[in-house]
Formats: sequence, C-alpha cells, structure tokens
Amino acid sequence: MSALVDGLLAAFLLVMIIFVVALLGLCRRAADLLEARTINEKRVYVHETGEEAYSYAESMQPDSGKAELLERAVDYMRRQYQQRRVPFDYEQARAVIEKASWRRDRERSLHGQD
Repeated sequence: MSALVDGLLAAFLLVMIIFVVALLGLCRRAADLLEARTINEKRVYVHETGEEAYSYAESMQPDSGKAELLERAVDYMRRQYQQRRVPFDYEQARAVIEKASWRRDRERSLHGQD
C-alpha cells in the first residue's frame, strides 16, 4: 500500500512539474507577444504623431523654410510626448517627421500642387 501511495505521489509530482514548466513557457510566450504588441503600438503612435506634427508645423507657418518647419514639428512632437509622459527620442522624431515631409512633398508633386 505504501509503495502504491509513493508511486502515485511521484506520478502526481511529475505531472505537476510538467504542468508548471508548460505554464512558464506559456507565460513567457504571452509576455513576448505583449511586448511585440506594445512595440508595434508605439511605432504606430510615433508615425501618427510625426504626421500630425508636420501638418501642424505647415499650418502654423506655411511660408517657412524646410528646416524651420522640421524643427517646429519636432517641438510639437516633444510637447505631445511630454503630455503623455512618453520618453522622447529626438533622432526618431526627426526621422519620422522627415519621412512625413518627404511623403507630403511626393503627394504634392504627383498631384501637381507645387
């Protein structure tokens, strides 16, 4: 009887160890997926804010030079980040705004608006 109880206990412990290892693997996978989703959402936010910032700069000073528009857009983006307590990266902001500027210029040239 004691051997049977010991065998069942050992089997139960083995099943529990396998369950815990599998659960840890699932938790790790869930954490990885959550991190990937967060990174993707941040990239979307950065790009949307960059587009918004460049549009804002153009609307505030339509006759300004390109460099002045870009800096005004970066300042706008910095303020948006500060309001939401999101870490601000100047180089990333500048790159996104440059891309928005390039895209806007390309759309204008394709539609004959220059």
